[in-house]
Amino acid sequence: MDAADLRSRVVAVEHNFSAALARLAIVEQWRAQMDILTARRDEQFRNLTDRFDGLNIKIDGVRTEISGDLVELKGSLTWLSRLIISAIITCGIAGMIGLLFKLSQPG
Repeated sequence: MDAADLRSRVVAVEHNFSAALARLAIVEQWRAQMDILTARRDEQFRNLTDRFDGLNIKIDGVRTEISGDLVELKGSLTWLSRLIISAIITCGIAGMIGLLFKLSQPG
């Protein structure tokens, strides 16, 4: 082999090595950007999860409050229905008593 051929091969290898280093630098830069994007996305998901947890806590609080209000309303409706039924019964008894007084009077 002559020196010119060897020199051209060495130059070709140096060019290939430089190209490989450039590609490696690009891949490392891309990897760093992907790490940053992944960290940002993870933080966004963490914040989103925290928001949903906060909403779940608020919804559970409202659900508990509504449940208590429904129990209270049910109790009130029970007493109201008892009052209406007793008023109807009282009116019936008063009507019967009034009818008995009319029938018992001579006239």
